Amino acid sequence: MTKRADAFRKLDLDKDGLCDCREFHQEIYEPGDRDWHRSEPPPTPLQSTWHYLILTLMSYEGMIKSDKPLPGQTPSEYQRPFRKYQRDEWGRSNGETCVIERSGINAKSFVESAALRASFSQAECAEFEAILRRRVEHITARIREGKAEFVVIYSKSQHSYWGDLRKAGSRICESQNEIFRVGPTLVAFTESRGPNNPRPGPWFQLGQELRKHRTNKHAD
Repeated sequence: MTKRADAFRKLDLDKDGLCDCREFHQEIYEPGDRDWHRSEPPPTPLQSTWHYLILTLMSYEGMIKSDKPLPGQTPSEYQRPFRKYQRDEWGRSNGETCVIERSGINAKSFVESAALRASFSQAECAEFEAILRRRVEHITARIREGKAEFVVIYSKSQHSYWGDLRKAGSRICESQNEIFRVGPTLVAFTESRGPNNPRPGPWFQLGQELRKHRTNKHAD
């Protein structure tokens, strides 16, 4: 955690609470870690959560037509644009996407995160909860100021933190996902990638759903 915090402080030069995703992971990289942004062979490994979020983005933009390879297309060929986007554009300071963690706990799953939090003392739990609330307030304000085309927030178990953001918008869709319009921004509350949502199909469909509700300003 200390290394991650030090890297963030080093890279958050303008103190806006954001830094470049690739630079951050290069800063905390240690031998044996997966390099999510490498440019040399073998191909960049797809980070499982990012992969599905990038799939949603590309579905929204109309850059892909299916959640699986088309006839005659190999899995590697289908994944090539995802790998390229992850390597070159995902969460970059000069790019079009912002990737934010509500909690900075370095855990590989919600189960691991919950186990780590269970080890906190009562005072540490209270301090951590207060930090989360302040962070959500900050992210909510940035969403309302930034006027992004869309925002994806997961998992549904975390929705209680986002009451102010939900109240600020109007619900326009409730199917597998809840979609609100907050100013010009579509905000989708969805399940996380996990036991309840392990396949790419729902993430492709989320992109299509968001595309259907995009404003004229953001339309092709």
